[in-house]
Amino acid sequence: MAEKRMFSLSVVDTDWFLDLPLSTQALYFHLNMRADDDGFVDAPNSIVRKIGASKNDFDLLVAKRYVLKFESGIIVIKHWRMHNTIQKDRYHPTQFQEELKTLSVKENKSYTDSEVNQTETQCIQSVSNMYPKCIQNVSLGLDLDLGLDKDLDIDNKYLGQKTCEDTSKKEELFESFWKVYPRKIGKEKCRNWFKSHKPKEDLVKQMIEAVEEQKKSKQWSDPQYIPHPYTWLNQGRWEDELTPTKDSTFQSASKNPIQWEEAKGSSFEEDLELCKQHPEILNGMDVYNPERAKKIRELLNK
Repeated sequence: MAEKRMFSLSVVDTDWFLDLPLSTQALYFHLNMRADDDGFVDAPNSIVRKIGASKNDFDLLVAKRYVLKFESGIIVIKHWRMHNTIQKDRYHPTQFQEELKTLSVKENKSYTDSEVNQTETQCIQSVSNMYPKCIQNVSLGLDLDLGLDKDLDIDNKYLGQKTCEDTSKKEELFESFWKVYPRKIGKEKCRNWFKSHKPKEDLVKQMIEAVEEQKKSKQWSDPQYIPHPYTWLNQGRWEDELTPTKDSTFQSASKNPIQWEEAKGSSFEEDLELCKQHPEILNGMDVYNPERAKKIRELLNK
């Protein structure tokens, strides 16, 4: 694998790319650096973990078609041939020849895995016929792909039908999240987060469920300790694991004596103090330590 790679400003200096979160942009550069000479990356998930990126960053690159993902989990950098010029004597063919055969190359040198109609085939070249004296010459055709991050321009009819539907659905998902989040700060920033990350409906449902649970926590009982919603989204806080409070444990123990083991203290004095505050947990203590429960009752009844 080469230690040097190039990047074309016609891709990374566009509004399409610069509107991506910085963490997503950083992941894109790291994936490019680790790609083989045909732009293939065989272990993208390990790179995501290695650099501390999130799954959302990777999913966004796939959704925006900056990378094309195969069923095997392998990815290819869509605009690889626009970025890099590799001399033939230094070129090492990818080992992923089966995946390579499924791709075509547009006149602007970007990969495409989409079906194209007859009028567009004159602008598509077979990957197997792309190797003249110097591979990936990118001096021509850089402006031929109206949306560098998408192949949807191949079918404008489809694009026109879907745009309104997708926009409406995204707004609906955002509003459903915003409605339940208790701290109403930075709504527009949060809306833009939804637009850029494009969370699916099941993920938004998970977010809403997490918010409802976190609203019951002791921390969120004080509004000043509730995270700003944009911070909460950026940090993926819907994956936080809540630690049950002592009060909730005591309440459970009073209803289910088996849970007393989770609530009891490590000494008689600690148990006594706990039972002064929560006498109902004596019901649980009766099961596991009836002798101690009897002594504590005697002290509490004096």
